[in-house]
Amino acid sequence: MSNLEVTFNAVHADTNLKTIKHNQTCGAKTRAGHPCRTAAMPNGRCRMHGGNNPGAPKGNRNAWKHGQRSTEHRKMRLLLRLMREGLTALAAHD
Repeated sequence: MSNLEVTFNAVHADTNLKTIKHNQTCGAKTRAGHPCRTAAMPNGRCRMHGGNNPGAPKGNRNAWKHGQRSTEHRKMRLLLRLMREGLTALAAHD
């Protein structure tokens, strides 16, 4: 093998390693504009940029604090507001 062939093979191998490494990285852009260097999961993104997290399970009560923003509580406040407006309108009409 000549010296030229060894140099070409070394450059070519380095390019292949960069390509393989690039294919296995996340691919998202950082705030600085550089590509993320973290390893990608099967979905193509790393754990920090859209990884394998579907969120909290349905019906999760671990995050429940007071329920003032729950659907049931909002409907109750709406009903009370409508009743108060109706009574106010009825009192003003008399």
